[in-house]
Amino acid sequence: MNRVLLLLLHRMEGLHPAEKLKLLQTFPAIEDWKSLQWQDLEAALGRRMADRGPSLAQRLALSESDCIDLEKHHQDFFIYGKEGYPVLLGEIPDPPLLVFYRGIPRNAPRYVAVVGTRHPTQAAQQAAFELGARLASLGWVVVSGLAFGIDRQAHRGALVHGITWAWLASSVENITPKAHVPLARAILDGGGLILSEHPPGTPALRHHFPRRNRLLSGQCQAVILVQAPRKSGAMITARLALEQNREVLVLREGLHPVAGSGGLALAEEGARVIDVSANLEKEAAGWMP
Repeated sequence: MNRVLLLLLHRMEGLHPAEKLKLLQTFPAIEDWKSLQWQDLEAALGRRMADRGPSLAQRLALSESDCIDLEKHHQDFFIYGKEGYPVLLGEIPDPPLLVFYRGIPRNAPRYVAVVGTRHPTQAAQQAAFELGARLASLGWVVVSGLAFGIDRQAHRGALVHGITWAWLASSVENITPKAHVPLARAILDGGGLILSEHPPGTPALRHHFPRRNRLLSGQCQAVILVQAPRKSGAMITARLALEQNREVLVLREGLHPVAGSGGLALAEEGARVIDVSANLEKEAAGWMP
């Protein structure tokens, strides 16, 4: 597939990846896109497109620049429906056409997200580290968001015994927070991946974070909320996971009247509460389809 055209189509909003691939099949050559009009794309799709914005010629120039930047930053991407693309992620309502990554992909059938607040209690931090380490020792890829607090501890724990992946709200060369550049390097050195739906040069804008969270949960069989207040990004991830029909669990060590009020709410709604010393192998058997 033409990488420049894939990058062009990836930036088109309001289209499902299957529709984008249909356009690529219909118009497979770059020369086609130099003369195409929006009406041509709508005719191929059989419906109107909401996203107009820059002309197709302008988008083509931007995508050619994206392609150069990918090589410059040693990045690659998975393509929706093709080898390497996270299988479960392709089943959510709005998967990205492309998933950008750094690292060396390895086949791994089991993914679990460990998420929580940036401002956890000391007990929750320790529990997140231990949980990450235990899950990784059982062969699970621990997935989180590279943030301070629970994310950081889950990644660090997983690196003791296995592999961890990190989803960013920026492009993958733009590690945020900057203080976690060494952690990102450790993740890559440990065989993990840094992932994003954003092409090179994209900053971590505020509205990117909830969008990122749908990918973090969508990739995984289960999401474990270590500790989070009711209003937090981690709670958004947990709610999205429920909508995606993923297993959502709450860690007992993170239950706290304030810092863990979100976990308490989920537990009241029926989410399963586990502790870090639980028989995780037995628990995890129930997460697989």
